[in-house]
Amino acid sequence: VNFRWDPIPGGVRYEIMWRKAGSNTYDFIRETYDTDYDFRQGPGTYFWKIRVYNGPGKYLYSPEWSYTIEPLPAPVLTSPTHGTYFTDGAQDVTFSWNAVPGAEHYDIMRRRADRNDFNYFQSVTGTEYSFRQTVGSYVWKVRVYDSEGGSNDSAEWSYVVKQLIAPTLIFPANNASAQGGTQNIRFRWSAVPQVANYKLMRRNANTEVVDFKKTTIFTELSIRQPTGSYCWKVRANFRFTDPAFSGHKDSPEWCFALADGPDEDRY
Repeated sequence: VNFRWDPIPGGVRYEIMWRKAGSNTYDFIRETYDTDYDFRQGPGTYFWKIRVYNGPGKYLYSPEWSYTIEPLPAPVLTSPTHGTYFTDGAQDVTFSWNAVPGAEHYDIMRRRADRNDFNYFQSVTGTEYSFRQTVGSYVWKVRVYDSEGGSNDSAEWSYVVKQLIAPTLIFPANNASAQGGTQNIRFRWSAVPQVANYKLMRRNANTEVVDFKKTTIFTELSIRQPTGSYCWKVRANFRFTDPAFSGHKDSPEWCFALADGPDEDRY
């Protein structure tokens, strides 16, 4: 902050004095022989005045003025949003936030969710940064700095990087076909660790609309299936210790056909 005042005729030296709003004590007094003075000051409301000495033991005071220094606005995080769940294991994650007027640079900061200290820092001048992220639970924030060294922190957001495993379909096989008309078909797939349940999804091969959904905790499900051409897949739904985090992983889609014909050609 730069303070300036008019010279006082007969003035020998000056003392600049300031205090914080709400305090009656001047906690900054500096002597100068000039009529301006610079010093660094944080956000807040302050009062200042000048004491001028015009002889031994003789001095006068200026009127007291007030001023306010507004804090640098905090960055607003945009991505990854709070609670984002990445399910493909180690990968590049892009972090972004809104620009802050007057910003000189930003520090993107990250820590593991089970620790208090931020152990990753990267200074950037833009509002986006990407880095390789390993499996784990994390918290991130952004600190903005102005050219004078003033700073402010964003809110903290969390995210999780997991290696979720999709079920492997077993039966009916991809591109299989059978006859025998309407019949019960036992859909089967592999078990997945840490799964909460599975959702079998089936659609007519001629449309993208899923017309059958069924949730189960088992790895097989029997469905009465009319003739036609169909595609199916299984979604593994996961639930973890922290209820804020969940996710799912879909198997590839397989298709099969069922037609009228001899019973010996049934599935």
